[in-house]
Amino acid sequence: MAQSCRCLVLRRRRLSQLAGPTEGSCNTDTFSVSGQNTNAPVPTLCGQNTGQHVFVEVGEQSGPLQLRVVTGAGGSARRWRVRVTQLTRRSEGAAPPNCLQYHTGQMGSIESFNYPAVGDDSGYLNQLNYMICIRKESGFCSITYGVDRFDQFSNAERFEIFNVRISVINGVTVVRSTVPPGQAGVGPVQCPDDYLLLSADRLCGDRLNDGTVNSQLTQNADVTDATGGQFTVKFVTNESTVGRGFKLYFRQNPCRTQRTYTVATVAGR
Repeated sequence: MAQSCRCLVLRRRRLSQLAGPTEGSCNTDTFSVSGQNTNAPVPTLCGQNTGQHVFVEVGEQSGPLQLRVVTGAGGSARRWRVRVTQLTRRSEGAAPPNCLQYHTGQMGSIESFNYPAVGDDSGYLNQLNYMICIRKESGFCSITYGVDRFDQFSNAERFEIFNVRISVINGVTVVRSTVPPGQAGVGPVQCPDDYLLLSADRLCGDRLNDGTVNSQLTQNADVTDATGGQFTVKFVTNESTVGRGFKLYFRQNPCRTQRTYTVATVAGR
């Protein structure tokens, strides 16, 4: 059975702000990690990432592990504070292998890097391919994701994961979204490059909806994952064309109580 990592946890506490990306690329400021297990890369980050965390798998690497912040030209205010926690394989809260982020608890939220940013600095980052893992709590068998807090009074968080299809018509290059505006995209045809992988489905577009509960793809709808093992969310992006990103709330659902029957057998004389 796979063991949890011998790793470091990097948490971006309080205000964590670097210059934002340009069309998804960190061209001005960067926060990077090196020296970790070569099979567990950590993406280069920029923008606003207050409250985010990453698990850095060290394995048997002797180090040194380097955290590097590089700032470029420009008048943007830069502030960062990183808390480093060292964990062993058996430490409480150690993430399973291949989990860049790890959450515990019956309820919580997850979001893409640089999600809080607005304006020209907004949008998720290019060239991502990582896993967000959520520990399955005792007595719980499924998990539901939504863009609100699962009540009728909270506002929906913005969901936007963008894909384009490029074609040449009469010698003219035409760039079109693979998903109609204001709709959810489902599957590899609509979500070929940038997508969330939830409950074995690729999801993208301007709404969170896999079509299972609500077939109206112009509306947000909760997505439930009842697969075995730990709960995972995979986020993949290509080298260009980004959207705002995602912030999802999650709620774990108790296992259903199974009815048990007792069969009495009367032995014959």
